[in-house]
Amino acid sequence: MTILEAFEEILQCLRPCYAQMRTFERARRLAYARLLNPGRQTISQWIRASLDRSKDWSADYAFFARRLWEPKKLFRAFFQQVFRHSQWPYHLVVCVLDDTIRRKAGARIPGVRILRDTASLPFHVNLTRAMRFVQFSLLVNPGGEVEAVRGIPVWFQEASPAKRPGRRASEEERRVYEKKQKERRLGVLARHGVALLREWIKEMRPDEPSRLLIVTDGGYCNRTFLEDLPEDVLVVTRARKDLRLHRPVKHPNRLGRPRIYGERLPTPEEIRRSEEFPWCTAPIFGAGAWHQVRFKVVGPVLWETGTGPRPWYLVVVAPLRYRRTKHGKLLYRNPAYLLCPYVEDIPVEVFLQAYFFRPEIELNNRDEKTLMGLGEAQVRSERSVIFEPAFTVLLYAMILLASLNAYGPWRTDDYLDLPRWRKNDRRRRPSTMDILALIRYQALEEEERYISSLERQHRRSIRTKPRGKRPRSRIEARKRGFVNDPESSTKPPKIPVNPLTSYLYALF
Repeated sequence: MTILEAFEEILQCLRPCYAQMRTFERARRLAYARLLNPGRQTISQWIRASLDRSKDWSADYAFFARRLWEPKKLFRAFFQQVFRHSQWPYHLVVCVLDDTIRRKAGARIPGVRILRDTASLPFHVNLTRAMRFVQFSLLVNPGGEVEAVRGIPVWFQEASPAKRPGRRASEEERRVYEKKQKERRLGVLARHGVALLREWIKEMRPDEPSRLLIVTDGGYCNRTFLEDLPEDVLVVTRARKDLRLHRPVKHPNRLGRPRIYGERLPTPEEIRRSEEFPWCTAPIFGAGAWHQVRFKVVGPVLWETGTGPRPWYLVVVAPLRYRRTKHGKLLYRNPAYLLCPYVEDIPVEVFLQAYFFRPEIELNNRDEKTLMGLGEAQVRSERSVIFEPAFTVLLYAMILLASLNAYGPWRTDDYLDLPRWRKNDRRRRPSTMDILALIRYQALEEEERYISSLERQHRRSIRTKPRGKRPRSRIEARKRGFVNDPESSTKPPKIPVNPLTSYLYALF
């Protein structure tokens, strides 16, 4: 199976999510045009790369504005395809949660707000016009291998804050704004995504008690997201170094309201520096290599203003040392303070290993913006600014799954050769650029095969009888000998995009 065949198989599985067959065919054509276009990812470039350049373009522009398909249905059908590669122990389904922004120049585009620039310097915070999104990536491990873990997006949602009313707004408008602002908080939208994933997991495994493990950064370490979580939802999040933690009360009072929060614990930073709490060591895989990670575990602990009465583990990770060059100076990273669920049947090392895979979603965000052109399409309608980014992220996730289905998790000889300066002495997984290059290479081979089949068809259809009156139908033409092979009248299969055309238009 080639990667194009695997990608086409995933596309056909999403066919029931579209209202009409022509809508699916248009989505299929735009998907191939986006993959084969190496230039700027705009809708005009996709139409130029397709085979219907002479037709009206309005239907392609309105594809993201009409409600003939729902991103939620597409992601659910795709989740069913990728879910079979999740083989974590203890009946866990591990997902990584993060938010990202995409800069926009237009101030009147729906969803564009003044947000903090995440790329600004830490000592000089800047502001920028951008849209904000929340993304969930499923960590798949085919065969249960820790080294083969990869993050594949399974849910993508627009999460821009509510628009602030003007100075002359009435009190009613201000109350509506305050209500929408609370509903559009990242923690609230993230909980909606968690509920959606729980529903999908129960549909996939109705008879198996699965638990959803969410790995997040410090932006979701708050009461909005952590308080009153379901029992089958576990969260590993990075915490501040000055949390006010307590021990749970072992023997509550018999009279009056029972106490929940016991003695006050030192802050996580004080626990790291203290010799009272011992260090533990465990092998953890991260950044392509195994590391002996030193950490401290304190539990159960309670966070009154954050998690409430639910017990948690506090895991303090010692700074990892590294060298920028082979003979360079020994440097250390910053320590990490994690809040992990207090579950007795799952070791803490499992949660620590899951957190070391959190950079997978950062890699997804980078590839979606740089290689897939997330947000480059010049759309302005209220639905298009939501549907088009979701379509782009889904397409990115589909090519990752197609490479996994076709060739497995590792980089095989089917991919194009690496540069000479790249060491090929160990197993490595294919990058997104490797996958895109292979898709375009196989598309060129399909185009060449299609052209050669047309030439053979033309040679077979040469007339063998003297010229006469032009036949009125194919049946009459076949009877009179103008068509020798009955199968020659059917066109050979072809991808709905011309790769050579897309490359030529990308040069300008």
